[in-house]
Amino acid sequence: MKRIFAIIVLLGIVMGAVLTGCEKPATTTGTADTNAPAAPTAPASTNK
Repeated sequence: MKRIFAIIVLLGIVMGAVLTGCEKPATTTGTADTNAPAAPTAPASTNK
């Protein structure tokens, strides 16, 4: 019984370490990480 309890406790510690290690670091650049293409530029004015 003590062995099972020890295994459960150790498994909980390992899972806690794995889950906290998988967090993404916060980006401070303010840019979005997307695969979207850049916004198109405005066409040159043709009014003369």
